[in-house]
Amino acid sequence: MIAVLLLLMVAATALAGAAALRLDGLATTLLAAYVLAVAEVTALVLLLSPWRAVTRAGLFAGEIVVLGIVGAAWWLRGRPTIRLGGLRATLGALLRDPAVVLLAGVVAVALAYELVLVLATPPNNWDSLTYHLARAAAWFRHGGLYWIPNAPTARMNEFQPGAELLVLYLFTATGKGALWALPQYLAQLAAMAAVYVVSRRLGYEPRRALLAALLFATLSLVALEATTAQNDLVAASLAVAAAAFVVRGEPRGALVAGLAAGVGCGVKLTAVLALPVLVALAALSGRKVLSRFALSAACSTAAVGVWGYVLNLAETGHVLGHGQGRVEDTTNPSFPGSVSTAFRVLYRLIDLSGYPSWLLWALGVAAGVAAAVVLVAGVARSSAWRARLGAPPVAALPFAQPALCLAIAGALHGIARVVHLPVNGAATTASPFGWQVNRLPNEDVSAFGPLGVGIVATSVVMCWLAFRRRDAGERLVLALALPLFVVVVALGSKYDAWLSRFLLVPVALSLPLTAAWFRRRAVGLGVVVVASVTLVLAHVHNELKPIANARTSPWALTRVEAVDFAWEPGVASGTAALDELVPPSVCIGALLDPDDPTYLLYGPDLRRRLVFLRVPDEEQEANATGLTTIVVKANDYQDAQARLRANGWSLRPLSTYFTLATRPARSSTAPCVRA
Repeated sequence: MIAVLLLLMVAATALAGAAALRLDGLATTLLAAYVLAVAEVTALVLLLSPWRAVTRAGLFAGEIVVLGIVGAAWWLRGRPTIRLGGLRATLGALLRDPAVVLLAGVVAVALAYELVLVLATPPNNWDSLTYHLARAAAWFRHGGLYWIPNAPTARMNEFQPGAELLVLYLFTATGKGALWALPQYLAQLAAMAAVYVVSRRLGYEPRRALLAALLFATLSLVALEATTAQNDLVAASLAVAAAAFVVRGEPRGALVAGLAAGVGCGVKLTAVLALPVLVALAALSGRKVLSRFALSAACSTAAVGVWGYVLNLAETGHVLGHGQGRVEDTTNPSFPGSVSTAFRVLYRLIDLSGYPSWLLWALGVAAGVAAAVVLVAGVARSSAWRARLGAPPVAALPFAQPALCLAIAGALHGIARVVHLPVNGAATTASPFGWQVNRLPNEDVSAFGPLGVGIVATSVVMCWLAFRRRDAGERLVLALALPLFVVVVALGSKYDAWLSRFLLVPVALSLPLTAAWFRRRAVGLGVVVVASVTLVLAHVHNELKPIANARTSPWALTRVEAVDFAWEPGVASGTAALDELVPPSVCIGALLDPDDPTYLLYGPDLRRRLVFLRVPDEEQEANATGLTTIVVKANDYQDAQARLRANGWSLRPLSTYFTLATRPARSSTAPCVRA
């Protein structure tokens, strides 16, 4: 009941604040409500953290204050309501379009399915269990954001905390690990709304803008990440939301844009890289929009987005920290190394997640049939059929796109061989690159499906058209977002197989330009078919939550079964043994490696407290914190296990992955004092 009340209070204050801004359009108002809700939750958690007051009582008191302030502002603004405008008439017109009906239906079913996964499926992917959820659980037990002592991976401390602060709010509101994937899911919806708003402000009609927005949900990486605890969608949603309020925007919207940009800076560095694009868009909207955007962005960054960097500076002496996931993957610009990295990043955008070979052939045949039909219709120039199609043979191109991906991959491979491009140089490679086109639907290795190549091509074409016409407008700025990101990544990072996730922000920024695909209805219908197939395949064959050939439906998996499905067997059996042998209220120590699923040790309801120990001082720290139970990675820390045994600890294997060390309780020591 308290959880529902807290969530309703967030929704009420966000909607009231958005209504008070009196923005034009339902989509714009709802998007503003999303930005305000994210900012409210983030700011409240940060404000309460120094006093370890991120509790239900603390959140409730904070929400009462926020509700009072926003309610007063809403009242003084004349109690405005959210204007629906001509929503009914617009929807009626849109639903008479076959492409809209098809894509909207497929996306609606997919979103409903994703919501089921969000509410019913336990987490089991690597990023979530090793640091995204692990850091949120540590903060939950502590009562707020703090620097986690002896964290097994620096990612738990040094990566920006914005998205996980949203998870922390949900953990605290529900009192358990429920709703862990909700921030990413809602971010997907917000990004769709933002794509629609940007497309409309670029001058595209509602039908084409809506199709572009729906297209976002069909991208493989988006569909897969929407049910995880990662942060790429949250960062992308804030970046494209900021763009929506500055593209030909009004001064009030510029304030919301700055707020979105500032909060996004505290979510992920990819949102920081979007700032030049946002500044350029604001400048094109006029001096007043630019000044208000800059002021709002600076203030919101200082109030909300900067604290992860401040913690890094205080604890490590570096604004970005110095641990896993950044320093070892950072490199200096070089030639041809940086060119090779950019080439490989672009090659990885050729993605056929979930596509079997027979389907590629089937779509190729469909492309041929479609081309023949259009050519026949073109002969009868006066026929009503041709008038309805309104397209040249290029209408068949979307059906051929999946097969064309393989042809493009082969061509790029040939170019690399001809110019002798080094593709696995030690100085520019963090993980080996291979020429195979990805077909595995996995949130770590998937990109944007076969239409991802089309998004890249659209950016290139839009840039060429803009330069040809000498039009330095919003379309050019948005088209430049993706190539500029690739250049920045290539200049400063080594190649690894997970870089496609970093491109989600520029892809979201450039996606409104895909509304141009739907000018001709036959071409648009082909795009809709391929997008729908891509979305279905991503979910059906999702490596970590598959429907096809799965022993158990993903929504029916228990916590242990979900882990067993994705990790080596010893992790699941060790987790089950720990839950059986150690009461959930016991404080335990941990000696784990950076890639271990730390989140599992907090228990099914996050009731355990966890203290990370430092080698070789594990015995002293265990004494200082009153620990009687320690979980050790079985095949590591052999010296530490020997020292524990010599000091009277009993060691027993929980599985091939975990070992449990225990000793009798010492009543003279307060338990878990560090937590």
